Amino acid sequence: MTLVGPGPYLRQAMHRATKLPGGERIIFAGGYPKERMRDFYAAADVFVFASCTETQGLALAEAMAGGLPCVAIAAHGVAWVLEDNVHGFLVPQVRELFAQRVSLLIERPELRKRMGERARQHIERHFSASHMAKRLFDIYEHIISNRRNMSRCG
Repeated sequence: MTLVGPGPYLRQAMHRATKLPGGERIIFAGGYPKERMRDFYAAADVFVFASCTETQGLALAEAMAGGLPCVAIAAHGVAWVLEDNVHGFLVPQVRELFAQRVSLLIERPELRKRMGERARQHIERHFSASHMAKRLFDIYEHIISNRRNMSRCG
């Protein structure tokens, strides 16, 4: 298992890992520039997103774009990008259930592959640069056309 990223709990997690069976196999990679994250996504089988405070889910979208199935806490901004049981799993903040979903993806490569492919397709379809540019253009067009239809006061 490789844990990537800085954070306030990194030191605590490293200490706990020393007490776990197999803890010596956990790699704490620390923080990396955004450009290097693609390498970690490419080497991974599953993306685990246990944050309850991340409100946008951008790392989740990046992992999905790389074809990774995801397990995430069902909180804040992750539901806008990850559909439960389609691209991975949205799990309530229950440790045992979260661990079960991660284990399920590790133990079932066919499920992992299917969900990862769906995740990649979903991001390409709904969050690609061209799709987002079109959505932004449509918003501007709507604003401009409504402004023309509004009567001016004063």
